[in-house]
Amino acid sequence: DIGFEVAIKKVKQSNKRVQEELEKEIEVLKKCKHVNIVAYYGTKLEKEEVWIIMVIKKSYLLIEYK
Repeated sequence: DIGFEVAIKKVKQSNKRVQEELEKEIEVLKKCKHVNIVAYYGTKLEKEEVWIIMVIKKSYLLIEYK
C-alpha cells in the first residue's frame, strides 16, 4: 500500500513516433503542479508497453478509456 490511489495509462510501443509522443506527454505531466490536475508519479516499462503512473485526485472521477 502506497497511501494513495493511482491511475495507470498503458500504451503499446508500436513505433518511434509513439515513443516520441509519450516522452513529450511525460515531460508535460512532470511540470504540472496544481491541486486539480492528476499528478505524474512515474513510468514503468512492462513488456511491450509503457505505463504512465499518475496520482488520482479524489475530487475527480476517472473512467476507463479504451
